[in-house]
Amino acid sequence: MRRLVLLAGIVLATSSFAETTIKSDQSDTRKSYTGSMFQKMDTDQDGNISRAEHEAGLRKKMEERMAHFNAMDADGNGLVSKTEAMEARTRMKAEWKEKRRLHCNKTDK
Repeated sequence: MRRLVLLAGIVLATSSFAETTIKSDQSDTRKSYTGSMFQKMDTDQDGNISRAEHEAGLRKKMEERMAHFNAMDADGNGLVSKTEAMEARTRMKAEWKEKRRLHCNKTDK
């Protein structure tokens, strides 16, 4: 089961990376995001991503996704109910709104 979850995470992370790279041709914003993602994965800064760097980047992405899942799983039973998902979304929206408010206040000064 763990292997299945890990494999699913790797597939999701890989497709997310590939999608970002493909979309990078569409706008400068996407290009800079892809560039920063490449730089994050190119840990030795040699201008290339090795297989080991790629796998490490995927592991990190999977850890982030698992942390997100765990944050949604309020009761810790390993399942996310629709109620838990909706409550997590409400919390995240409030956090994003607060971050934007703080950022706008910094920019205004």
